[in-house]
Amino acid sequence: MMVVLLAGAGLTAAAQPANDLCVNAIPIAEVSTTIGTTTGATTTDDPTAFCGTSVTAPGVWYVVTPSADGLMTAETCEPSVTNYDTKLSVYTGGCGVFNCVTGNDDNCPGFRSAVTFDVIAGTDYYIFVHGFGSATGDFQLDVNLVLPFYTVLEGDQCLAQFIDISATGTALNLADDGTATVQMPFDFNYFGVDYTGPIDMEIDNNGNVNFANNGDQGGFTNEALPSNDFTDGGGTTGNGICPFWDDLDSETGNVYWEVQGAAPARLFIVQWDMRPHFPGPGMGSGTVQLQIDEFTGNISFLYPDVDFGDAAFNGGASATIGIQGEDVNGDLVAQQYSFNEAAVSDGDCITYAVVIPEPDPCEGFDEFNYGCITNLNVTLQEDCMAKITPQMVITGDNEFTCVDSIAINVNGTPADVIIGCGNHTYEVTLFDVSARGEVETLYTCWGNVFTEDKTAPVIECPVRAGTGTADIPMTMQMASGTLENTDPTVVLTDYACFSDAFEPADGDRPYDLITFTVSG
Repeated sequence: MMVVLLAGAGLTAAAQPANDLCVNAIPIAEVSTTIGTTTGATTTDDPTAFCGTSVTAPGVWYVVTPSADGLMTAETCEPSVTNYDTKLSVYTGGCGVFNCVTGNDDNCPGFRSAVTFDVIAGTDYYIFVHGFGSATGDFQLDVNLVLPFYTVLEGDQCLAQFIDISATGTALNLADDGTATVQMPFDFNYFGVDYTGPIDMEIDNNGNVNFANNGDQGGFTNEALPSNDFTDGGGTTGNGICPFWDDLDSETGNVYWEVQGAAPARLFIVQWDMRPHFPGPGMGSGTVQLQIDEFTGNISFLYPDVDFGDAAFNGGASATIGIQGEDVNGDLVAQQYSFNEAAVSDGDCITYAVVIPEPDPCEGFDEFNYGCITNLNVTLQEDCMAKITPQMVITGDNEFTCVDSIAINVNGTPADVIIGCGNHTYEVTLFDVSARGEVETLYTCWGNVFTEDKTAPVIECPVRAGTGTADIPMTMQMASGTLENTDPTVVLTDYACFSDAFEPADGDRPYDLITFTVSG
């Protein structure tokens, strides 16, 4: 974990924080805790457009560049440090060319802030910490990156098709802002948490569904995800599925639900059919559908008609589309597709497909898969030195798949180079380093090294039988040899017995290509 300390809680704040301007944004790690302050900050070059929340108070800037695609959270929720009503806004695109990603005002108790957003590896994300009204103060910014729970598939990749249930489903006859609770009959894993069926699903006329949540719906005023609207009224999990969270009315159409198919491949379907946007009559209507697949756990949103007769509402221009819930750690997380953006069109489909993690090659890793060579023979190089590498001394998985760091000590010192002939000792330690920088020793072993110098050998040329001369043809001398592969090469033409040899005798050849006697 990286911890950055700036002028903040308990310190005298500088007249102007160093990261007051976007161009001076402080780089932070994808898993980090940063202590900072907005006291003394100015509004110079601050963004003015709405991004999940309005910008009214001065703020400071940070930039994070994730190393992998995933789900990132940023929050100022720590009450022991954050001492004012914070806001968070997140952008891509760079300073002065802000592309809104998300923003939040009060997702944490005490009017503190939290956002969750999808990130792409290698992209710079600018996090702007500011305040409600004109508030400034000290804060703790916690950032974390986790793998996404779902992959968003759209267009031809979408894994569902619209199934009109207006004639076969059960009509709920919801009033404006009304809700009804029905039971989804099967088990459901949501953000890694298992829920056992039947599950109470509260369907809101305003284009969202919550479940296992003690009956707390989103309400008619949509917000960016994650939103406290699913917990403010006593909800316990914040589980909210939002195909089209907006202020929908009830003068036309209806809301239907149905379960189709047989176990273990049933579909739970909710259809907001021909619903107008508030204030109702006089405009067009839209149809949106939610499908939950028992077999895969996938969640699909389908949009046969999102033209409400007003550009201010069409395609989700005033809606929230996405999902949020509580993960296995009890944290509120979300994967938002859009917020107050005309992001969908007639006929579109979005699937939140469950991410199936790749098998972990290190799961059940046994450090005893490794071992050390007890006695090692090494040839010194021309500088009378030899470098000891992990591949030379460790047996087992020499690709070190599950090892993050390796330390080699020679003769009790933190070095991997042997100097001089004779007997030496070595020790090797294998380490695992977690995403938060925590180091764990996986395995340690040791051994002996005997070094010798073969850089200037004396070669005694073989004698051809019955001749008394050392001119045996090279073809007759080719053999496996007697020296190690680690030996240096020798220039064969430097020796009389090879002067008349044909190719490939000329040039540098490893010792182990020929048969001869070496001494010295």
